[in-house]
Amino acid sequence: LYGTEAQKQRFLPPLAQGEGLGCIMFTEAETGSDPRLITTLAKPQGDDYIVNGHKQFVANAPGASHALLFANNEAGKLNAFILEMNTPGIDIRAPFEMMGLRGAGVCEVFLDDVKLPAANRLRGDGEGFDVLLDAISLERIGVSLQAVGLCQETLDMALEYAKNRVAVGKPIAKLPTIQWLIAEMQVNLEAARWMAYHAAYIRDRGESIRVESAKAKLFATQAAVAVTGMGMQVHGAYGTIQDVNLERLYRDARMTQIYVGNAEIMRVIVASSLL
Repeated sequence: LYGTEAQKQRFLPPLAQGEGLGCIMFTEAETGSDPRLITTLAKPQGDDYIVNGHKQFVANAPGASHALLFANNEAGKLNAFILEMNTPGIDIRAPFEMMGLRGAGVCEVFLDDVKLPAANRLRGDGEGFDVLLDAISLERIGVSLQAVGLCQETLDMALEYAKNRVAVGKPIAKLPTIQWLIAEMQVNLEAARWMAYHAAYIRDRGESIRVESAKAKLFATQAAVAVTGMGMQVHGAYGTIQDVNLERLYRDARMTQIYVGNAEIMRVIVASSLL
C-alpha cells in the first residue's frame, strides 16, 4: 500500500510465496495504544538509520523474516520501516507464556544499534503515523474475523455435542435450555460476521475504516467471549478438559479483546466519532 515499486519487488515475493513471515513492531512497554509514547529512535547516518529501542508483545517474532517497524525520528515524528530480521543487533527474547494465542510466539525484542537502510523506509520522513493507522485498522478486521472463526468453531462443536450427548434418555439438544444457548450463539456469530464483512466492504470501496474496524472488533470480540462461554455451558464439565479443545477457544477469545487495541480503546474511537 505504501511501498515503492522497488520495495514491493524486493520484499513481497518471499512473503507471498510462503518463504518468509512478517511481524509488526509497534507496541512498547509504555505505549499501550498511544504512539506518542514510542521511545524507539531511528537516527539517520549516511544512507542508513541506526535504530535503538525495544518492542513488546511482538507476535511471530521467533520465525519472522521481516518486520514492519515503527520508530521516531529525532524530531519526534513517527517513521515506518521494513526491517529484515536477520540484521545484526536484533535480540529476540524467549516467547511469553500467554493465557491464549500460545502458538503466536509473542516476544519482547531489543534493538541495539541496528543498521537499517534508508531505502527501507516507507513514505517520507515523519509520515509513519498514517501507515500505522492503516495497518492497525486492517489488522482489526483480521482480529474481528478471528473472533468470528472462534464463534463458528464453538457453535459447530456445541451442535455436535448436543446432538450426541444423551441425558434422561434423549439428546440434550432437545432441552429448551440448550436450544436457547445454541440460538444465542448463532445470532452472535451472524451479527459479528456481518459487521466484519461490512468493514471489509467499506475498505474495498476505498473509504476509511478507522471507525468501522473499531465497531467490528468491539462487537466480534465480545461475541467470541460470550459464544465460547456458552459453548462451555453446553458441554458442561467436559468443556473444561484440555483435550476437548474448547477451553483453548475460550482462552483465545479472551485475548482478542485485548490485543490490537483493547475494548476500551474501541469504545473511545466509536464514541468520539459520534460526539
